[in-house]
Amino acid sequence: MRGLFMGLENEGLKVSIQHRSLWLTGARYLYRGDETDSHKTIQLVAEMNEALSELGLDSLSETPTADDLFERIEAQVRDHDVSMDFSRLLCQTFDEKSAEDIALIRKFMLSYQAWGNRSVDFRFILQQRDPLDHLASLHERFNVHYTDAGTKVFSGDQIKSIVLESHGLLKALRADLDEHGLQDLYIDVTLSDIVNDFQGFIDRMDHLLSVPFYRGMYVTPISVNKWPASAFAVDLLGNPQVREMAQDLGIKYPQPGSFSLTLFSVKSKLRRQYYEYKIIVDTWLNRVEGTNPINAKHDRKLSIVGKIFLRLFPSWRKQQKSFYDNMKKD
Repeated sequence: MRGLFMGLENEGLKVSIQHRSLWLTGARYLYRGDETDSHKTIQLVAEMNEALSELGLDSLSETPTADDLFERIEAQVRDHDVSMDFSRLLCQTFDEKSAEDIALIRKFMLSYQAWGNRSVDFRFILQQRDPLDHLASLHERFNVHYTDAGTKVFSGDQIKSIVLESHGLLKALRADLDEHGLQDLYIDVTLSDIVNDFQGFIDRMDHLLSVPFYRGMYVTPISVNKWPASAFAVDLLGNPQVREMAQDLGIKYPQPGSFSLTLFSVKSKLRRQYYEYKIIVDTWLNRVEGTNPINAKHDRKLSIVGKIFLRLFPSWRKQQKSFYDNMKKD
């Protein structure tokens, strides 16, 4: 998804703008409960005015209405062909916001969607993945994940909470959209759906957003059924919450300790190694376009056989390093 929207931005069809603070604080203000709490009102309006000032927009009055907030949103995007990314705003309680805050943001967005003078249309891509794959991926990334603030490390319990929370928040968003008869505003899709029928997925995206998406993007199934290679994910195979998430997505797992699990694990590990090598070769052959983040996520973790291949073909390693360096620079 990130690669697709990076492609739009590179084509001049997307303008990135700062919007999260305005929507979050606006939702807290409109649905603040006790309107007689003048201190809270003053604080929230001050926060919104600070965000508006950074955007070069006019300040709000002391007691702005919903129309006032919506008009500022209109002013923010009036001169741009914009795609606003709400994924972290709606699916994670990071950045000092709670699940209650996210419910308010959904309410605020739906109020704006019903506003007669709006010029921005919301579209939602409810993308999920196999919960065990999700757990394995986060565990792999966030044990050594470098950010501007340093190294971010999450415990296993934190990672499990993140996955459970994200799944629950997406279900809540879907329920809100369905309740308001807005089924045409979203598509439900899993990572497996995207990988197994990428052109079909792009057809759905074209229809949903009325924007032509690039169809030649490099797609790899390396992140599908990756969980057998993660001891952390395998330990959660019998977890009832994980199995409930999988059931919601129509996914069935082998039983813990079964022979079918052993066969599935061997097949998945061999399959992943094959695609690890293939990405290196395809990178060397310049088949991976610059807007594709597949090689920027983390270095390929190769087996001894893979490292021998790289010794035999040093140009593979050279091209791989060059690709990482360019991605980091960009």
